[in-house]
Amino acid sequence: PSSICSGPYATASAPLNIDFSASDAVSGVLDVQLWYRYSPGIGQAPGDWTAVATPATVASGTFEFNPPLGEGIYDFYTLSRDVAGNGETEPDASTPPKATVRYDTTPPFSSSQVCVMSEDGQRECSTERFVKGLPFIVSFSAIDNICPVVSTTIYYRFNGGEWTDIGWTTDRPVGEFVFDIDRGVG
Repeated sequence: PSSICSGPYATASAPLNIDFSASDAVSGVLDVQLWYRYSPGIGQAPGDWTAVATPATVASGTFEFNPPLGEGIYDFYTLSRDVAGNGETEPDASTPPKATVRYDTTPPFSSSQVCVMSEDGQRECSTERFVKGLPFIVSFSAIDNICPVVSTTIYYRFNGGEWTDIGWTTDRPVGEFVFDIDRGVG
């Protein structure tokens, strides 16, 4: 027999729905077992494969997987058996996943700082700065340990007022832009 599985690239909702399908041309599919392994974040090695307790006794369907370790990156593998007793090989450390889902309920963290040139020509940056004159440079970064940051939007506030979108969004998580919106002295 053989089997495949799939799930969403990323989600903030649990349970994770893992679709599966198995086939066997001779004796038919007996059951399908879901396996998972967990990594706490991007760039961190996953742990060992673990079988989920109850196999499905149908050839296709959806496993509802409740992430036992909370947020993180979950790799999935399905193992099917046929009626004659043949089965796919259990996964080991070298087995690639058939599906990967990033379970992420925490927003990315972002920060910014204003950078100006000092009188002696040195670049000085600070998270809180009063600036004389426009334009000036704003440096920004956004990070997430589970899902890659796909866009960054810059907001500003004048004299403690409402946050305003400057109308500039980028697909980069780190960068700089020149701020030149003139709202007067404040």
